[in-house]
Amino acid sequence: MENQDKLDLAAQIFAEHGSAIRDMIRRHAPNKEEEEDIYQNLYLSLVCNPVPSPLTNPPAYLNTVIKNDVIDAARRRRSYQEMISRYAAGHTYE
Repeated sequence: MENQDKLDLAAQIFAEHGSAIRDMIRRHAPNKEEEEDIYQNLYLSLVCNPVPSPLTNPPAYLNTVIKNDVIDAARRRRSYQEMISRYAAGHTYE
């Protein structure tokens, strides 16, 4: 699939399921700030990763992708916090 086709498909999915996408994200996101990041990451996921063709159950597919994006975001956040903690533990402040 060409890049433009991927962009068009992502735009079509967001146009057809935008409010449902927001609702799903709201249910899974840990806070309001994460919601917007997850929304944007979902668009990127749809563009960068192959979408099943035909997409027979878009809400189920989107819910799975959103849950995976939420899990990935939590892992990145936890990894970042651990890195900061290790860095802070290795430095003394005078």
